Amino acid sequence: MYDALEAVRDELKSLQALLAANDAASRVRRIAGAFEQAIQHISDRTRECADEAHRARLQTLYRGLLAGRRLVERLHELPNPGEAAAL
Repeated sequence: MYDALEAVRDELKSLQALLAANDAASRVRRIAGAFEQAIQHISDRTRECADEAHRARLQTLYRGLLAGRRLVERLHELPNPGEAAAL
């Protein structure tokens, strides 16, 4: 479920430096893609889930990963993104 995110873990740990790098756009796309893979996997699992409590937990994960992806993308869009990440 989280394999794609594991692949970008180190980049997420150094997000401030990543956002300031010359190749930030491609790296942010890679991170957003990793979030999207995890989001899609959770969405698929949620549709298959019969247990309401488990479904609710999966929906919480879904919303959290969606917010994480949006946050990385938004920080990249800000002026001086390397500085914005320090907030």
